[in-house]
Amino acid sequence: MTVLYRFDIKKVREQKQHFEKISSEYDNVLLRNSHAPRSKQQEVEEVQNILVAVRACFGHQTLDYVNGISVLQAKKRHEILSTVSFITFLSLS
Repeated sequence: MTVLYRFDIKKVREQKQHFEKISSEYDNVLLRNSHAPRSKQQEVEEVQNILVAVRACFGHQTLDYVNGISVLQAKKRHEILSTVSFITFLSLS
């Protein structure tokens, strides 16, 4: 495994940690929103504003994490195909 792949794997692991953190925060905000007393309009608006912000952050973090996994898989696939073609070339020579 090359240093490049180690760096890529480390980056995806960090993205996973960020994703799990924002996912947990998103769950907490959804819970707060469902428990907000509807009689207190100011508190409801505050929780809804927080919910909108966390939802957007969750969406961005999800896309970053999925993209990181896709890029890593594509690099791995390319490396495997290169190795197989090299072995095939050597066996034909």
